[in-house]
Amino acid sequence: MDVKSMNPLVAVVLYMFTFGLFPIYWYYKNKVELNSKGAQIPTFWLMIIPIANIYLIYKIMEGYIKVTKSSSSPIMYFIGSCIPLVNLYMVYLIQTGMNKI
Repeated sequence: MDVKSMNPLVAVVLYMFTFGLFPIYWYYKNKVELNSKGAQIPTFWLMIIPIANIYLIYKIMEGYIKVTKSSSSPIMYFIGSCIPLVNLYMVYLIQTGMNKI
């Protein structure tokens, strides 16, 4: 499944109903894509370390802002990704942005 051109609604549905498996895959594929576009996101192995995964998700959001040239703050995206139900809207926004790059 190519995450780069995925329908944002499909991403939200998979995010909700795969019991945490799709979000890991989604973050990984977005990290790879963002790094190929010039972002500098560290190794994905940080995802399995409890405190380091917070740092990794922040760096992914920072890379997303850099690559899409958004005027938003990566902190806003990061906080939105941590709040239940709001994170589904953030997935929709990020996936829409990833489809444009």
